[in-house]
Amino acid sequence: MKRKLLLILILIISFGIFGCEKENIEERNIKQVIKQYFDLKYSSYVEGEYKDISHLLDMTVEGNQYEVEFLKYEIDAMNYQKDYSFEKYPLNIYFNKIDINGNKAEVYINVEDDGVKGHIYPVFLGWGQHEIIMIKKEGKWIIQNDLYTDLLGHKSNKKLKDVEDLRRDYKKRLDKFNE
Repeated sequence: MKRKLLLILILIISFGIFGCEKENIEERNIKQVIKQYFDLKYSSYVEGEYKDISHLLDMTVEGNQYEVEFLKYEIDAMNYQKDYSFEKYPLNIYFNKIDINGNKAEVYINVEDDGVKGHIYPVFLGWGQHEIIMIKKEGKWIIQNDLYTDLLGHKSNKKLKDVEDLRRDYKKRLDKFNE
């Protein structure tokens, strides 16, 4: 009887350890995707060259289509102004909470600068908390939504019509610039 109890106890502990390890792997994968997302966006601004972020996003979501188009727009606009660029400064991502439920995760982070006066960061970084909704598709975690308020007070939950407005506005500006 004692052997059976001991065996059951060992099995329970073993499953608990393996379950925790799997969750730690999932958390690491989620953190890696989020860090890559912010690094690519930030590098786009610093280098003045669009870095593709679409593979990290659920592109069926209109807000993500907007994020990609807006990043392209901002980089093009910076390149036309030629005297406007960002320098690379330390960027800190603090993971406050990661809640994984099957193939869906809610992640709460803060993205903060290095705290040095005079360092200018792109507005997408936002101050305060980002609520990032992620889903696992085909074995990979991708960002379904990144909800935040940017440094100018704009909400991040844009729609596809906003992308079309952005394109029209951008074309008008280019036409005016080329006159």
